[in-house]
Amino acid sequence: IKTIQGGKVITLREEVLPLYSLKEILGMGKFEEQDIYPVVVVQAGDKKAGFIVDELLGQQEVVIKSLSKFVNDIKGIAGATVLGDGRVTLILDVAGLLEDGRF
Repeated sequence: IKTIQGGKVITLREEVLPLYSLKEILGMGKFEEQDIYPVVVVQAGDKKAGFIVDELLGQQEVVIKSLSKFVNDIKGIAGATVLGDGRVTLILDVAGLLEDGRF
């Protein structure tokens, strides 16, 4: 991880990508220094970024249900899904996070 103009970046396949802490973006705490960081690289249109996550659990195919009109305007949340074990999980709106000008 390097710092360019005050922001964290990584180099992946000779491309410099901005790096963000998903925990900080979602207001769930501060970035914590570690030796190794699990990073999810995302792309929306022509924008790419890396999100530091707590851990990688795997990959699943899910059906996204849109949220009710009362919580429809939460920035960064596209909807929700029910996992096979019955847990409800929120789905990130990656395009919204990259496009809304926060980065």
